[in-house]
Amino acid sequence: MAYDPLVSMRDSGRRATGSRRDVDDRVQQIEITLESADEMFVIAPADHFSEFRNFMTGLEYSISVLRSRPSSRPVVITVRLPEHEITEGIEAQLSRTTGRYCEHRISYNRREARAVRLDGFSAMKVGLPVAIAGGLVALLRSKTLGGINASEIAGGVVMWVGLWYPLDTIFFTPLGFSRENSALGRLRDATFVVEPRPPLS
Repeated sequence: MAYDPLVSMRDSGRRATGSRRDVDDRVQQIEITLESADEMFVIAPADHFSEFRNFMTGLEYSISVLRSRPSSRPVVITVRLPEHEITEGIEAQLSRTTGRYCEHRISYNRREARAVRLDGFSAMKVGLPVAIAGGLVALLRSKTLGGINASEIAGGVVMWVGLWYPLDTIFFTPLGFSRENSALGRLRDATFVVEPRPPLS
């Protein structure tokens, strides 16, 4: 069987034997196999055609898992490394560096969300007059011709076009940043466990 560099998350549905079973039910586990601790944060230069190559960092993988599996359970990240890469205090180093990254990323996302909303309000300055013009056209044509006609439909479409982008940008686009910040907050508080990597076979 080919070696999988990034082992998939073990969620609460996992049924392990022994004392780990109770632990698995209380936490959300992410298991990652890396060549070095640095690969948690950066992709090391390597042979891109190697079957052992990681194409994303451990952080990127962890964020993806947490975003796709929302949960209130504490997060435990098990990092498997070659034995010569495991040094004293490596778990604390991973935790501290991950926490700093998450804090920076959360601040960045908050700024980006505010910037996106400002873009939406700026777009509203153009979209609102367009929507009003479309509404007036639809209203006037409706009173002139009576009933529903092509001009009224066209006016409604113009109203929708004028308002859709600003409203979407103001209310919905920033939600992606909020979801990522939720995952980053859980990742920031995650517990790291470092284990020796099993032999490649």
